[in-house]
Amino acid sequence: MKNKDKIGRNDPCPCGSGKKYKKCCGSVLPTGLPRGKTANSIRFNKEIAYMGKPGRMREEFCLRYFEHKRKLLEAIDREQKEQAKMRGQTVSCYKGCAFCCYELVEASLGECELIVYYLYHNDEVMTAFLRAFPSWLREVQKHADVFLSIAEARKRVFDSALSKESMRSLGKEAQLYWKLQIPCPFLTDQSCSIYEVRPWACLSVFAVTPSEWCNPANSHEPKVYRTMFPSNIELPFYDKRASLTSPSNNMPDTVYRILIGGLKFLSEVPGLESLFQEALNDDEVKRFVLQHYKR
Repeated sequence: MKNKDKIGRNDPCPCGSGKKYKKCCGSVLPTGLPRGKTANSIRFNKEIAYMGKPGRMREEFCLRYFEHKRKLLEAIDREQKEQAKMRGQTVSCYKGCAFCCYELVEASLGECELIVYYLYHNDEVMTAFLRAFPSWLREVQKHADVFLSIAEARKRVFDSALSKESMRSLGKEAQLYWKLQIPCPFLTDQSCSIYEVRPWACLSVFAVTPSEWCNPANSHEPKVYRTMFPSNIELPFYDKRASLTSPSNNMPDTVYRILIGGLKFLSEVPGLESLFQEALNDDEVKRFVLQHYKR
């Protein structure tokens, strides 16, 4: 992808969907709110999201995941404070401190599903995200070279079985993105709008130096640690035919694509190819579609 300030309407969408920009992330109003077919897709996907047997399986997963994450939040907070105490330090992070909200955040597809569930039940948060996403995407598109470097560093991590050298290299590449200071599209008034369901990647980071030291403009070097979670921290997905525990390329993009594509997007996951068709064939969903969409 070439670096340029403006994306052409017929250019490939930088979100990676494979579609033209005009038919994907370019289908937004100047205010950032979706329009036309995109807005209709978001509304339709929300309406049938948890309808019928496939929808109830999906909702049950989200409810289990929400409770799972809520319980672990307290345990992780205690563990991080204990780690800092053992070093004679104090965790300086607090809700409303947003310096780490400029990092590139990865999340499993299951985590993104939980975030979408949260958005569906918090219209103001979803509207704010849909308004902020285009600006975030434009800034990200300007620095495609940084994303490419991170992707290559990530591949080296897995190819080397998580060697320390490859992990350090990935950390350095991730720092380059952080220094761009592109705010997460879920950052509202310097607070995380999805704080209750934020990804494990966000939960893992904690600082023990004054919060202002985390500002790239500050001359001090912050001391930041990352909690290493066990691989089984993720829950099995609602459909046993597929596992959605592997990291996605980035969280905001994946959440946006679920909002637009819904079950059709999830049907692109190996093992879930028939999910969208199963939903459309469900009697409850068919009755709803016939009543509200067939004219």
